[in-house]
Amino acid sequence: MSRNTPRISHALITGTSSGLGRGLATRLLQRGAQVYGCSRRPSGLPGLVETSVDLTDQAVVARRLE
Repeated sequence: MSRNTPRISHALITGTSSGLGRGLATRLLQRGAQVYGCSRRPSGLPGLVETSVDLTDQAVVARRLE
């Protein structure tokens, strides 16, 4: 990490079960960040605080944010 890169201590990432979201979550966890993940399927990433949610269902999202 360069000196000009801000240190991220907490992050909320969508799509942590695969692809870019999983890669970003993995990288931030390796750097010691507290990472919260939302995905339709469990990611199985150690250290990730995750919730399974379909972000296309607005009612489900609203209930999770209560």
